[in-house]
Amino acid sequence: MSVSDAAQDLNAASPTNDDGLLEKFIHIALDRDLSFRARGVLLFLLTSPDQSFTAADISAAGGEGREAIRTALEELASLGYYKVTKVRGSDGKISTVSQISPIRGTFDASPAPRVVYFVERDGYVKIGTTTRLKSRLRTISQGGSTPRWMNTGPVNLLATIPGGCDREVELHRLFHQEHVEGEWFRDCPAIRSFINDLGQVAQ
Repeated sequence: MSVSDAAQDLNAASPTNDDGLLEKFIHIALDRDLSFRARGVLLFLLTSPDQSFTAADISAAGGEGREAIRTALEELASLGYYKVTKVRGSDGKISTVSQISPIRGTFDASPAPRVVYFVERDGYVKIGTTTRLKSRLRTISQGGSTPRWMNTGPVNLLATIPGGCDREVELHRLFHQEHVEGEWFRDCPAIRSFINDLGQVAQ
């Protein structure tokens, strides 16, 4: 999905007096399957008084590059918050129609199985969970979910296993003595031994 196709003429739903709107926004803010960047893009689009956006508009408003906007929109689409379709007008020209919703799953999405992942960078290992591994790795590589004192850059995927938040919490507790911040742990023999015993080392 190109940036121009994904963000051109985006029709955002303006807030109304809907009593449930605040609750919907809270659900967005707490949706752990979305990066903070994607949450910010979604909330910006939903609360803006304007009805039409381009990639440049979103980028300028949030101080983010177009690649960052593309990544955020892909995240939103993967969870059914956002949809892009191409339609042919009566003049034969093809235009892009984009839709946004405050409700997860509004638009058809292809839910991927949730996994717990282990990634390494600069001697530290992050143990997290996601349904969109490729996008998540890209976000982390760009500095998302990374302590301020840690260098930004590519991460090495060590392993993935089936599981969600419960499994993630279980592993965080297992390696709590190596915990440094957030979902990051010191890269230690115990974690490496656990990964080696999984039999599901990343290819």
